[in-house]
Amino acid sequence: MKKFFCFTTLLISLLADLLVGNSGFSVSLTVCVLLYIAGTSGVKTALYLAILTGCIIDMIYARPETFSTIVFPLAVSAGCYFMPRKAYRHLLHRSLFSGAIAGGVFVLGNAVPVALLYGLNTTGYPSSIASQVAGSMLFGVCVFPLLIIGLDNLAGKINLPGYLTKSPADVANLDRPEINIETASGRRRKK
Repeated sequence: MKKFFCFTTLLISLLADLLVGNSGFSVSLTVCVLLYIAGTSGVKTALYLAILTGCIIDMIYARPETFSTIVFPLAVSAGCYFMPRKAYRHLLHRSLFSGAIAGGVFVLGNAVPVALLYGLNTTGYPSSIASQVAGSMLFGVCVFPLLIIGLDNLAGKINLPGYLTKSPADVANLDRPEINIETASGRRRKK
């Protein structure tokens, strides 16, 4: 069920990226979903899916250069580097930085090679790259937490582990459960 959940959310995000990309915006919902998968299923799974997703995007757009196949794993790796450890993922604001970095690396990884291959002939293109990177970082900061909340609710309904964990303070404050232990005499005592 976990693999089905990963593939379904990834395919929906790919469809959303294709719709947004055809409108002319360079943001990636797929990178945020891949970060979510890295937080729930592991970094290795997310990197494999990032390569697969990059190949799919490049084939759909019929690009002669395979930017996405290289950029998606780079963006996921950069986002995972700044992702908090599982024990510290009980507060949502700790994951904002990883969403922003992944979005920025995605756009920077796509915009810089295009500028190098096709030249900086258009006036103001470097400032356009800076504004695209800033916009995608803002997109990552805004969308990644909403995506975490939505996918965690969906994963909770189908009994899958979510991205957010319980607070360590809440776990430490649990009442100590009493365990019935059978002694050598056959009587039970509470521990």
